[in-house]
Amino acid sequence: MKYFQYVLICLLFLFIGSCNVHDIDEPILVPIQFSELSSDSIPPCLNCYSFEFCLRNINDYNSLRIKYAPQGKYERFTANGEQNKFQLSYQALDADDDGKIGVGDLIIYVSGKPLYVTYNGRNYKLNSTPFYIINNEILIFDSTGRLESRIPYQTVFEIDSINGAVTFIIPPPSGNVVSLCASRAIYDEYNGRTCSMEYFDFNKYSIIGKEINGNGCLKGFNKWLYKDSRNKTFIYKYKRIEDKNTRCPAIHVSFRSWIYFDKIPDDFKIIFEELN
Repeated sequence: MKYFQYVLICLLFLFIGSCNVHDIDEPILVPIQFSELSSDSIPPCLNCYSFEFCLRNINDYNSLRIKYAPQGKYERFTANGEQNKFQLSYQALDADDDGKIGVGDLIIYVSGKPLYVTYNGRNYKLNSTPFYIINNEILIFDSTGRLESRIPYQTVFEIDSINGAVTFIIPPPSGNVVSLCASRAIYDEYNGRTCSMEYFDFNKYSIIGKEINGNGCLKGFNKWLYKDSRNKTFIYKYKRIEDKNTRCPAIHVSFRSWIYFDKIPDDFKIIFEELN
């Protein structure tokens, strides 16, 4: 009996010793080397953001590019009867904030010979100066201006969800003029600069931005980046640099930093942590 109790006690201690609850999800932080983006390489769209932001891959960049892009005036193209794809020289804006470029973000004119399309066995003459599109349907009016019918816009053209290129199902007749314009004009806000980071390799690197705000005692901030593989997390730690030896001027100041480093895996999250 004593031998049996001794065995049980040994097994109990063995079990307790092998289970360290502090090891469960306890982070193992590995410092990550990073570099600062130079101020002249930061596109204006990044400066639209404050506080905390991350571009982890090319998809994040494309979403940003179509959301904060400079707009221009109408651009006109003369159709040759064969060309069916037309694209603005500047990036169209995601004006309706649905995450893509679509019919709500462009104004499309086709002037010249009439355009015709067959839909559900019926031939329609299109009103295309401009196309009036509601709920993804082109409105068709009769000769008196009364609404006659509606047809899906995809029977006439398609729009690239990223660059806004318009591809007609049937090329416009030779000599017709195709006019395109983004539907909101904020060109002057960026002085013609685009949200362009074509030089940056998002297949290799990710970007994290951070902005801090304060009064006149704020002089900047220090930052550190860590990787916690166990919890699939990147941790961006930062600490304010403040001059506490003087009376703080009653002004508002801000400091912003964009860093880049080896690409964040898609299944990792990012946490920002302020140090005291």
